[in-house]
Amino acid sequence: MRRAFPYPKPRSGVSGADRPTIRPICGGPRIPATVGVVFMIISLVAGGMLRTDSHWLLPAMLIVVGAITNGIFNPANSTAMISMMPKEHRGFASAMNHVTFGFGNVLGVALGGLSMSLAFEFHTGMKSMTLTAENPAGFVAALNTTFMAAILICVLGIFTSALRGAEKST
Repeated sequence: MRRAFPYPKPRSGVSGADRPTIRPICGGPRIPATVGVVFMIISLVAGGMLRTDSHWLLPAMLIVVGAITNGIFNPANSTAMISMMPKEHRGFASAMNHVTFGFGNVLGVALGGLSMSLAFEFHTGMKSMTLTAENPAGFVAALNTTFMAAILICVLGIFTSALRGAEKST
């Protein structure tokens, strides 16, 4: 890698992510991660408020606030996880971090699709029906149910993070 990108030795590897840059700004990753989860809850609440006649700004807000969530939450947690490793293992830690986040995204989409399908069957009363928008009321009710379940998971995440206690300064 150093042959392809002739950076000085301290900058090669994780391209600067091996230095905890958020610590001087806000005292560590916990505050940005918590703010990110709060933005995720706001996004999910917007999704839970969807109706068949919702204005287009509501789903647009859901997407924008969800993107803000990724911009705040992911870098904070990535920096925290990578900076815990010894310097010689941070390149591997960065790779594992990206694999883990990618796996989490795929698993999240799969679980969201499954919960949406189950909620659609529940709200429409039809078993083994294809999940389509042909039944708009059932589709939106399934969306609302899925978003509300995701809000509960986010609240559980905030609760377990709060139980962890105060962060030790290093």
